[in-house]
Amino acid sequence: MDEFRWDITSSLGRLVSTVSQPTIISYCQELLAKQIWTPADRQQLLAKLSEYLPHPQCTLPIAVAFRPILLELLERAGKQLRTRDCFSLEGHERLCIALGRLLSLHPDAYRFLMKYLQTSPPVFERLLAGVSEVKKAKNKKSKRRIPTPTVTDILRTCHKYLEFSKEAFVDLWDWSPILKLSEEGDVTTRW
Repeated sequence: MDEFRWDITSSLGRLVSTVSQPTIISYCQELLAKQIWTPADRQQLLAKLSEYLPHPQCTLPIAVAFRPILLELLERAGKQLRTRDCFSLEGHERLCIALGRLLSLHPDAYRFLMKYLQTSPPVFERLLAGVSEVKKAKNKKSKRRIPTPTVTDILRTCHKYLEFSKEAFVDLWDWSPILKLSEEGDVTTRW
């Protein structure tokens, strides 16, 4: 069997030229400047990439540049949500939204998503708390660098899931909270 070889420096260069997140750009440029990488450098790179993979502006650039290791990055991103003291619903939503973007582009995304959702709540978990709470979360201004996913983001992701594989997702959850949104006053929420 042939040995798998992959030029990580060209992937880093591709990521630097396509991503718009300054933190990840400077981190990648630091790595590109190094002549010799330690095992710790490699592990830090994997951790940083998996941390930024769910960020809306980083999902596609990271997935394209690091396609050979996308499944590993997804696994690490999922583990980051689970290893913290409490489950991050916002982080879960971001990861699900990122996976929705990747479904039609990368077969690994679908495999990971189906495995991940076996032990995770639905992407629309916030909706189960009631529409009024979702509106508060949607309109809440955040000082963090990553915006809270909106109801529209969540609904688009649900639509992408069903569009990709109705058979896999239609019986996975109780979709009634989504149907209740058809009575919403906000046109973008109703679609």
